[in-house]
Amino acid sequence: MEQTESELLALRREKLAALEKLGVAPFGAAFETSGDIARVREKFAEGASFRIAGRISAHRDMGKSHFVDLKDASGRMQIYLQAKELGPEAMEVFKLLDLGDFIGVEGTCFTTKTGEPTLKVHKLELLAKSLRPLPEKWHGLQDIEARYRQRYLDLITNDQSRAVFAKRFVIVREIRRFLEARGFLEDEGIRKEYDKAVEEFTKAIEAEPQDAKNYFNRATAYRGLNKLTEAFNDYSKAIEMDAKNMAAYIGRGEVLLQQKQLDNALADFDKAIQIAPNDANARRFRGFVYISKSEWQKAIDDYTVVVQRVPDDGGAWERRAFAHRNLKKFKEAIADYTKAIATDPKDPDGYRRRAQAHILAGDSVKAAEDFKAILKIKPDDVDAQSRLKALETRANASPTPAPPAPVTPPAKAPPVAPPAASPH
Repeated sequence: MEQTESELLALRREKLAALEKLGVAPFGAAFETSGDIARVREKFAEGASFRIAGRISAHRDMGKSHFVDLKDASGRMQIYLQAKELGPEAMEVFKLLDLGDFIGVEGTCFTTKTGEPTLKVHKLELLAKSLRPLPEKWHGLQDIEARYRQRYLDLITNDQSRAVFAKRFVIVREIRRFLEARGFLEDEGIRKEYDKAVEEFTKAIEAEPQDAKNYFNRATAYRGLNKLTEAFNDYSKAIEMDAKNMAAYIGRGEVLLQQKQLDNALADFDKAIQIAPNDANARRFRGFVYISKSEWQKAIDDYTVVVQRVPDDGGAWERRAFAHRNLKKFKEAIADYTKAIATDPKDPDGYRRRAQAHILAGDSVKAAEDFKAILKIKPDDVDAQSRLKALETRANASPTPAPPAPVTPPAKAPPVAPPAASPH
């Protein structure tokens, strides 16, 4: 008969009292580990000794031995416990543990017959006793309403929800940093904040009309309101007051870029680069202008500086690849697309661009591999399906290497949106 929640709570409190009688502190114990579980799995080697901590997520009782899954924020690891190895006192503590309890263990590595990396435990410590049972024995909440009412439980029990939450946290954090770097304040009514910022900086300008920073900050607020003329005028005023204000040149250049005044934008980015030759933001924007003007080698030179300064800038690798491709330097383009893919290996468009470069280089086999990679990520990608089928049909039709598939000549427009606004 299935126990009610109140009965489970009572049973756990009985176990808590039993642990206290044994002299075991049920909460707040410190435990030094060898790293998180993911790191230990990376270092896993037969016979090596490690210390890990986590929450009990599964328990398989084999009589005199037990297999337990421990989970932390980084992953899961199986541990193996035997009475003769642990001793009677530790086994008495182990018998009072439940799913959801936090423990720390020390043991040696071995691999089971099924190939599972496992830690054979010779020391066990209770770190925190869980007094409330986890839903569905750690398999996750099935009730959709409960998942939203009790988000903490969903995050504990559902790996997919936790992964989405972690990604959302990173995205929101980066958006917040991006806006804060430009003087924005966080608020649900963000437009009202822009209006308020304009008012505040206008008052500051009235009080200190010679302070270039106030003009720069008001220009940033105007851009948030998409008032480009006013932003341009304020950036110009900031430059007039401080000719070495690199951020103001970049800001005004971005405004001109939004207004499609490429030559004027280029002049401002040139000024910024004269002030700071290796500034990645200025080079990124100037490179984009050069791509828009089909000045491919100049774009390559600028994006080379960007990727040297910011090696994980996938957009910069893609734009340099695009410039190489338009110069028919397909080997270099493929190398750059490969770098871009490494920054985001789950983006199907990265493989698509590299496949196109392979086709232009006459390598249908490599192109087919890229289209297959797309279909692993996105099985219903119609474009990849049709292109892969065309390549395979062409290859099967002739014993000689398949000729390059017909493609549309490279466009003169950049393959991606303009670079993100730079921090000023």
